[in-house]
Amino acid sequence: MDNNHEDNHTAYQTVHEDHKLLGALPKKPDARNLIATQFMDTSKSPPRTFDAELKHGIGPALRYKKSFEPFRGQGYGSCTISSQAEWLRRKERAVKFGKDLYIPDDVVNKRYFRLAGDPNWQSGNYNVQQYDNGLYELDAINDLLKVGFIHGGWTYKIDGFAEVPLQLELMKMAIATFGGIKVCIDVPMNFYHSGPDDQVDYDGSSIVGGHSMYWNAYDESTFMCVHTWTRKRQHVTNKFVEHCATESYSLIDAKDVKVQEFFDLKKFKQAQQEVMAQPYAG
Repeated sequence: MDNNHEDNHTAYQTVHEDHKLLGALPKKPDARNLIATQFMDTSKSPPRTFDAELKHGIGPALRYKKSFEPFRGQGYGSCTISSQAEWLRRKERAVKFGKDLYIPDDVVNKRYFRLAGDPNWQSGNYNVQQYDNGLYELDAINDLLKVGFIHGGWTYKIDGFAEVPLQLELMKMAIATFGGIKVCIDVPMNFYHSGPDDQVDYDGSSIVGGHSMYWNAYDESTFMCVHTWTRKRQHVTNKFVEHCATESYSLIDAKDVKVQEFFDLKKFKQAQQEVMAQPYAG
């Protein structure tokens, strides 16, 4: 293993000398999770290709004139929150006619440390090792549902979330329906050391930790994941997804016209009320 790594598998987080940080803890089971495909019409195949960063998801001629600027880079093991910020930036871009939404690092970090147990975190306070141990993706998404993402005087909330089965066709269908999904992966060494423009295949290399990202495009052989490592989107192969994806979720916005068309919101909301009334079941 590369001597430049400081691996802490108790916290499931790895810090590298070039500041690529991980922070998604192993999947937290919850029997109350609703499954997205229970509310979708899965009788049809998903589109062969889809890219949410094209207008309406189709056609290179419909690409937004201004490309996304990548997130400046998470400073801690905050990928479960950084990837929420990337979801929000892309959601709002469509609403605001292609204008990018800038979210400062401190907004992400304060949200992260509040959930990690340090509500008094301030920028420049680097004595945070006892709290900077990553988060469970499910805890981060539940907080987005109940508290919302607060930024710029607005509280952005989701109407719900649903787990997406880790099957290629179902993940593609969810991306095309919701414009993207949150995905956690076990990060193999070759992905960790990949270049920004590399297409990463599964090679069986050792796992260095867990990472949460927002995925919003695919073609027949790859998916595109949105980094929080100060780089733009990156292709990973279907084989990589089959071996490395550990959990995925759709974030549901009931106002989204496409969601209204392809997702049974009435049935989902009823099921959601029923499970939210139940105690946690691991």
